[in-house]
Amino acid sequence: MLKDGEETAIELLDTLIGRDNSSQEASLDKTYKAFNMTSSPRGVCIIINNVNFKGMKPRKGSKVDAEALKKVFTWLDFTVECHEDLTKDQMKTIVQECSQRADGDCFVCCVLSHGEAKGVFGCDDEVLPIEDILTPFKGQALAGKPKLFFIQACRGKRFQNEVTIQADSFHEDDQGLELDANPLETISIPEDADFLVSMSTVNEHSAGRHPTEGSWFIQSLCKQLKEGILRGEAISSVLDHVNYDVCQKEAPIGGKRFKQVPIWSSTLRKRLVFPVPRSSDL
Repeated sequence: MLKDGEETAIELLDTLIGRDNSSQEASLDKTYKAFNMTSSPRGVCIIINNVNFKGMKPRKGSKVDAEALKKVFTWLDFTVECHEDLTKDQMKTIVQECSQRADGDCFVCCVLSHGEAKGVFGCDDEVLPIEDILTPFKGQALAGKPKLFFIQACRGKRFQNEVTIQADSFHEDDQGLELDANPLETISIPEDADFLVSMSTVNEHSAGRHPTEGSWFIQSLCKQLKEGILRGEAISSVLDHVNYDVCQKEAPIGGKRFKQVPIWSSTLRKRLVFPVPRSSDL
């Protein structure tokens, strides 16, 4: 449950406003078409990977993340499009163009960049608000289909405060961490429905990235996607595993133990379960 006042990438809906029509409600399956997807390819996955910047440090290790994402979503039968070192305006253009031609059963957008509370940086050091990434996909083309956004970027400069709990798992220390800072029947649904946004860290806090191994968040996401899908888990369970996994990690930075917890919010109306690909090999 999100805390009161917590800034989220999309506004969660308290109620779905629609007609009081039992036949419409009965026609809504409890699971997305993704539960038994027929489209091949499954849909489009775009990866925006900003590594080099005008005035900020390069994001070493981000290419490892981009490759891992490309591998797992290709395995899931998505058409993957990779874009590197885009300016703010170029990022905005890419998402707008993609929203007009994206089809299939599902859409995925991954953004890897430096960031702040408002949004993510282009390679020109200009900020693109998260809402500008989401808004183009509220149109009719993808209505009723799940739209997933995974964002690896800092949302501020604060570090997570450490608290002590009873240990129930073993974790290793990570060294050299860097920060990503500075058709027969129609029904109506809200345009904000069917979005899921998963971010590497909570608002106002930093997100870690290893210069050779990639980021905690993206590497865990790719690992948990494969393992969870092979177990038949819904995306919500997969992301719970990601949160748990990242929370176990820590690294020494500035004399303190750096900790991180991802956050995700959803207006998905049904369970989203990806079918197990024909090949279990990534």
